[in-house]
Amino acid sequence: LTHTKNDDRMREDLKSLFGQKVTFLYTSIDRFRLICDTCGTEEANDLLAFSAATLQKTFGEEHCYRYYGAVFLVIQQDLSLEELRKKCSVFSRAVSRYEIAHRRLHPTCSGSYDRILLTGEEDLQSLSHRLGMKLYEIQTLGNKRFEQADRSPFSEGD
Repeated sequence: LTHTKNDDRMREDLKSLFGQKVTFLYTSIDRFRLICDTCGTEEANDLLAFSAATLQKTFGEEHCYRYYGAVFLVIQQDLSLEELRKKCSVFSRAVSRYEIAHRRLHPTCSGSYDRILLTGEEDLQSLSHRLGMKLYEIQTLGNKRFEQADRSPFSEGD
């Protein structure tokens, strides 16, 4: 459906990044379940496919993964937080211009991100938890934002 790599492939790819500074982004289509319920599965799937293609075009398909549902993950080495923010803006604008067929609904997306020195599996689990919690917080408080996750001792600046 989305032609993005899955979480099994992500785990394989991450092994080569241990010991390096890596930027992570969790992003999701806001209120995706409501869109699916309101517009139907076919329209929701079209939006999901469009979002995945746009994410891949913006960040490069080799860096994009479908994590679960309408949540995508971008993992990229050598990407500063400043450049990440610019790319998030490009992605967000493209998704918001997508019109769900004949309904004049324009979706939005949100995301949480951080850049860390990835030393092992434990860092990844901690980061995944922090990014997921931040994305949930953003979506609970109104969506349409990309924010850095709360800092951890492993977080790296630009």
